[in-house]
Amino acid sequence: MKAGKGLAAVMIISGSLGAGRLWAAGEKAPPWAAWDKGPSTINVSAYPPEQQGNYKLFASRCARCHTLARPINAPFTPSEMAAYVKKMQKKPGAGINGKVAQRIIDFLTYDYSVRKKKVAGKAGGARKGQTAQAADRPSAERAD
Repeated sequence: MKAGKGLAAVMIISGSLGAGRLWAAGEKAPPWAAWDKGPSTINVSAYPPEQQGNYKLFASRCARCHTLARPINAPFTPSEMAAYVKKMQKKPGAGINGKVAQRIIDFLTYDYSVRKKKVAGKAGGARKGQTAQAADRPSAERAD
């Protein structure tokens, strides 16, 4: 079990270093770089108990491989997020089986309906490379 944690740490560190090398070479930063800078938690205290439990599962599984800010701030619809969850399900060490994947998808769908949809709708929709918060600002304030 210790070897698994060590391997995950190496993967995270090497992934971070690899991304840094891309940016240092003058290449455009990937869209998820902006999402990683956004909020890394969601206040789910007003969500139904089932969704609060799904959030805990989402947080514990998704944070194994990347910042939680990434999926929280990604400007994707529920169907796009479902596709990502299914993609992540195949990653070694993700700990996402079919039942867990469905609970994560259920949470992301619910969260979209009460939080993300409202934010994206105000600004005409978030574009890839933006955080939900950037999409919430009037276009005159955005730097995109």
